[in-house]
Amino acid sequence: MHRAAFSEEFVCLSPEVARLCAAREVGLVGVDYLSVDKYGDDSLPVHRILLENDILILEGIDLAAVPCGRYTLSAFP
Repeated sequence: MHRAAFSEEFVCLSPEVARLCAAREVGLVGVDYLSVDKYGDDSLPVHRILLENDILILEGIDLAAVPCGRYTLSAFP
């Protein structure tokens, strides 16, 4: 569900989930909002855990209008 207004209560990853991703050797974590970290947490624990374990972060993905299927992801800075 798309919301026009910014919400400080967006869903984010916990540091525990970030460590699980590292343990499972995940290569990329993507989220459909602005950050993998909780709003207002300036220490950015999830970013640190993921990046220290060479896990790429892709934020702000909007796939709402994309039909189901197999795709190749290209994400440029």
